[in-house]
Amino acid sequence: MAGRILIIDTVATNRIVLKVKLASAQYQVTPCANVAEAHEAIRDGGFDLCLIEMTQLPPALREFCQDLRDTADTSHMPIIATGYFDNPAQRLDALICGADDVLEKPMPDQMLLARIRSLLRASAADDELRLRDDTSRALGFAEATTTFVAAGAVTLISASISQSDTLCRDLGAALAASVEQKTPEDVLMAKGRVPDLFIIDARGFDPDTDDRQLFRLIADLRSRTDTRHAAQLLITPNTGTDLSPMALDIGANDVVLSHANAAEIGLRARKLIRRKQRMAQMRDTVQTGLKAAVTDPLTGLYNRRYAIPHLQAMAERSKTTGRIFAVMALDIDHFKLVNDSFGHGAGDRVIAGVADILRDNLRSVDLVARIGGEEFLIALPDTTVDQARKMAERIRYIVQNTPLSI
Repeated sequence: MAGRILIIDTVATNRIVLKVKLASAQYQVTPCANVAEAHEAIRDGGFDLCLIEMTQLPPALREFCQDLRDTADTSHMPIIATGYFDNPAQRLDALICGADDVLEKPMPDQMLLARIRSLLRASAADDELRLRDDTSRALGFAEATTTFVAAGAVTLISASISQSDTLCRDLGAALAASVEQKTPEDVLMAKGRVPDLFIIDARGFDPDTDDRQLFRLIADLRSRTDTRHAAQLLITPNTGTDLSPMALDIGANDVVLSHANAAEIGLRARKLIRRKQRMAQMRDTVQTGLKAAVTDPLTGLYNRRYAIPHLQAMAERSKTTGRIFAVMALDIDHFKLVNDSFGHGAGDRVIAGVADILRDNLRSVDLVARIGGEEFLIALPDTTVDQARKMAERIRYIVQNTPLSI
């Protein structure tokens, strides 16, 4: 997916260099020299991410950032602050101003692109959940009740518990919450309640032997069913090698430099906790509020009543944002022969089995619905015709070669 990026920087050379770097990575870039140009660009079309030079934060730029956060169409757009920050207070000020991340100049290309990919992935997942939430309201279901936002449960992971005692106390004070300490081994073996946020303090890791362990820890937490929705914040190790790009690409939500103070880590942590809780609430709304009315009882897939408004919402979003999507229609060949030969109970088992195959072989953001007796519909966000055709052929092959027990 080619994201659309807005750049705001008063220095023409900086704008040109950034545009060339991002355009070579297949992003669509609009450079602006000031806030007035940025406002005009946003009015002409939406953007997926904003890259702002924030070494200085004049009132006009602060007001611009606040407008982005207060406007419905841009409130969830990721913002990356760039600049020459002399002290932690400047970095913290940029985050308070509304930035999702702060990158110090000179920025390594690998880190910049990894951070953009990470933020765009998170934003796309959020957009899909919001879209499904909008579909729920379009069907007449009440919006989720706003509940009290708790401080959040936090686990601090460190190779040495004793070395992270001070950080644990400082974070507890910054977050107004208790912070549990665990080693990587204890976390992976733990059962029971999962925290909202894992803070991985890699400063105590041995750089000669523990890089692989660190990446495995991040990937394991992201891939496990019970911990995959928990946020992850990595504090980078005190080494010359920057592990941030790899950490972001394999599952970390945010990365903070080793010299960051507890105030900055706490602010980033609060943002991650709020986002995690908000996403959990939207998932609960979709899973519980709609289940009885918009899911097919035989297969557990969405039904036609849900699929049609959702497709309409995807089409409208495509018109306004330019994002492509693909739609796939499927039916089961010779299905009447199954019912006539083995009975309708066997036919139901075949339909349910095919539904399981579809569910297991598609992405979580894809919409899968049963829209008729043996007919299914799949909507694939950010998917080209060629990608959809290959996916369809792969699904057809799996169905053809998977025996179904009746």
